[in-house]
Amino acid sequence: MANSPELPEDRLRWLVDRELIRDALARYARGVDRVDPELIRSVYHPDSSDEHGFVVVSGDEFADQEWRSSALRGPSHHLLGEPLIEITGDFAAVETYFIAHQRHGRPLQEVLAAPEREDADGDHVSLFVGRYLDRFERRDGEWRIAHRKVVMDLAEESSERPVHPLAGSFHQSARFPDDEAYHHLVP
Repeated sequence: MANSPELPEDRLRWLVDRELIRDALARYARGVDRVDPELIRSVYHPDSSDEHGFVVVSGDEFADQEWRSSALRGPSHHLLGEPLIEITGDFAAVETYFIAHQRHGRPLQEVLAAPEREDADGDHVSLFVGRYLDRFERRDGEWRIAHRKVVMDLAEESSERPVHPLAGSFHQSARFPDDEAYHHLVP
């Protein structure tokens, strides 16, 4: 096992730390896709930074920034690959592959130029394939992102909107707090 400790008691701590980091990554994906700024904020340390292409902001600013534009509120889906986690004390270098699909009302370049403009559900779909390079830090027993750098391997945009004939028969995704994920396991 990469970066695995030798002693059994250290291995248990190592396994728990890895799960806590993986949980933070899952909360990030849900937070972005469900438009839940507080969930995104829970993943970052208050003094964190996030390099998302031309946007370089704190984690708090990133959590708030995504939701300023109604044009970016179409369906979004992030699929995370298995992260490579290298823990050294209270620090972890984490590389996570991702695939993200986002639907928006007009070409993304137009959305970014005029984010305040309202758009209906759109016919433009962006596909992003890349990696999150994160520096996680454990502070007060909690693992959160201290710095994130997004590395893009592929980015494409399409204006075609093929619809699967069975799509309407499934539960449809929604934003926080209406999405099924916030209700299906609640007793």
